[in-house]
Amino acid sequence: MASIAGTTLAARAESEASQPLPPYTWRAYHPGARLSYCRTTSEADASIARISSAVVGFDMEWKPNFVKGELPNRVALVQVANDREIVLVQISSMKSFPERLQQLLGDPNVVKTGVGVDGDVKKLFQDWSISVNNVVDLSLLARSIDNANWKGKYNTPVALARLVEFYEARELVKGKVTHAANDAHCGWVLYTRFMTLLAAMIKQPKSVCYTFDALGGRLCEPGTTTQWVPANPDYDPGPPPPVLPPYSWSKFSPNAQVRYCRTVEEANTCVAKIDSLAIGFDIVLPRSSKTSEQASGRVPLILVADANWILLIQISNMRVFPEELRKLLHDPSVVKAGLIRASAARLHFGYTVNVLNIADLSLLARSVDKGRWKKGRYEESLSPRELVVAYEEHILPKNYDIIVKKTNWALPLTVEQALHAANSAHIRWRLYTKLASMLNSMKERPLPHCYKYDAYKGRLCQLGRNELWVPSNPDYSESKGKTKGGPAQREGRDGGGGTGGEGGRGRGRGLARGRGDFLVQQRAQSTQAFYTMMASGGPSSAVRRGPIPPGRPAKPSGSTARQTQQ
Repeated sequence: MASIAGTTLAARAESEASQPLPPYTWRAYHPGARLSYCRTTSEADASIARISSAVVGFDMEWKPNFVKGELPNRVALVQVANDREIVLVQISSMKSFPERLQQLLGDPNVVKTGVGVDGDVKKLFQDWSISVNNVVDLSLLARSIDNANWKGKYNTPVALARLVEFYEARELVKGKVTHAANDAHCGWVLYTRFMTLLAAMIKQPKSVCYTFDALGGRLCEPGTTTQWVPANPDYDPGPPPPVLPPYSWSKFSPNAQVRYCRTVEEANTCVAKIDSLAIGFDIVLPRSSKTSEQASGRVPLILVADANWILLIQISNMRVFPEELRKLLHDPSVVKAGLIRASAARLHFGYTVNVLNIADLSLLARSVDKGRWKKGRYEESLSPRELVVAYEEHILPKNYDIIVKKTNWALPLTVEQALHAANSAHIRWRLYTKLASMLNSMKERPLPHCYKYDAYKGRLCQLGRNELWVPSNPDYSESKGKTKGGPAQREGRDGGGGTGGEGGRGRGRGLARGRGDFLVQQRAQSTQAFYTMMASGGPSSAVRRGPIPPGRPAKPSGSTARQTQQ
């Protein structure tokens, strides 16, 4: 398909990529526009009556569910906007749906535009029995008029924040009180820009490629009852993503030795040989089972790796915890790189073992590579699969997750299970070396406590301190992507300045019913509550360390030395 915007827009995006983008705000575009926040039907009807344009930006919000299986919350907020009016309707505080708003949404002569709005209109009918006509999906419209810059599957949503960044050179910041107004307003701005680009095209896509009606909760082709399916026969998805090879530790460290330790003596001998200042570290949790060993919650397997050694230490069958392993984990001069967080506390409850100087690979990646991982909350953990694809251009074996879920790690390991465990440990060491190299090249580095912590006496503490650690980074700016709870599904077919996929549509905005202050940071509160729970019974005195194992130089005592570590 012909594209008239690709070259100039890609050049602009590339030239500005090195500089931080200003935040998007509707006031910068239309300072004279009126913002109305309506909590009654009469207020909503009066505000909607002032909208007379043929296009409105459209979005909805509702409180997310935090308990699996509970009924979804009803729509809390409906946002519509044009260049003169921005109306936020808090329908969660109303007994009936505003008549004027219903008329506007049902008017086939008024375009309602946004990203991922197919899910919104379905939920609106489910909650309020409201049908919506003439809906335009901006993601599909962008792919249709600017195919050169947007590759990948046609119906894979492109996040609203990504569109704003690419076409408006601004950042749509999530979590601000004004973000609900910005959501609807930028929909109107983008649609206006896209229509200008569409008019300049020689071969224009049919409107049915990106426009639909929502009648009775069904998506239909405009003006008909025929089921609507997002499709564009002229759209070029681009080449398929490259086939990545499976990750194998032997490819990256051919001289490394793997040791499967099932006795205390074997573990002590092997651990004593590790003299690296950074190791890949993983704790394999017990599989849910009714056996006494599994029910006790004791960690069955610990994985340790560096460039030369990969140790699979099956501690579930040992009479005591290996002393050399205890010293290594308790040594604050050695970085333990992994994706464990709360799992680190299990070692204390099961074996009275503390782990100091843990580097969280997900937080480190978000800190040193914010451009790649800016979608999602800072504390939201990236998966090993995502990190391996991003930094090693390899994939985990297809049976990776199956082995984790179905293996009883307290039993002797098979060859396949041992290979899986070796890769798991080595991946973490390898990723840390990559991310640490990126960290060292930064002019302004994040503080260590942004991605490091201690696990001491069953609680997660700040490095060298007895204070509760909560993952945070003041320099991390979350992009307002729209995902279905969890890491975004990426197509891996990105072309030009665009992205192949931004995940599906979902809600995690935490809408409250309080006066005016309708945006509440529910997720942040839940995270804080979790880590506060972990803090019970924490240390009351300075951290005490065991003797330094042979072959590792002694470090200054006390917590002061640990505070200075990077």
